[in-house]
Amino acid sequence: MFNTWLERLATFFTGLKDDNGTPIPFIFRPFHEHSGSFFWWGTNICTDQEYSDLWRYTVNFLRDKKDIHNILYAYNTDRVTSLEQYMRGYPGDDIIDMLSLDMYDRGEQFGGELDTALGFVTKEAISRNKLTALSETGERRGMNNWWSSVLLPVVSKYPVCYVLTWRDAFKTKFSVSGNPIKSFTDDFKYFYDSARTLFLKKVREANIYKRK
Repeated sequence: MFNTWLERLATFFTGLKDDNGTPIPFIFRPFHEHSGSFFWWGTNICTDQEYSDLWRYTVNFLRDKKDIHNILYAYNTDRVTSLEQYMRGYPGDDIIDMLSLDMYDRGEQFGGELDTALGFVTKEAISRNKLTALSETGERRGMNNWWSSVLLPVVSKYPVCYVLTWRDAFKTKFSVSGNPIKSFTDDFKYFYDSARTLFLKKVREANIYKRK
């Protein structure tokens, strides 16, 4: 059954090409939030060795058997408090391209927790020559200045490749909708205009500059 899933993935992945037929690089983040126990690959549901073996089997299937080489593989955990906890089940530098972390704002302690986690994750990534990302996050409900007062001061300190906020799909869950919307818009503009953030427009301008 698992091989059937991987075959379907391989078929989809090989179709990711631009108009010239060139494979498009993309980030693949399977088996996410391993430090939690929300999924069958979670810390309390499988052993660290089983998790590592799962990763290696998957990458070997896609990269070596199917000859797909436009994938960046992202290792990922949920909230962690130490590097030792973060690296449990790590499959190896020959498998992983990015060290990523999911962490949502559940209270006033979030800023310090995120600061600590990004500190040891990015330090470890640099030592291993890997990329880093805050791959899932979301605001604290009731805050109108979360982007500028909580998120930006922390992520600005570290070489984080990207920050992905959770979608606004469930009104009772973490989202980026803001309340009221006017306050959210003003605060997000501050985050957007920061010299420490890059959005699509700036990325495109940078790429054009490099080509010239």
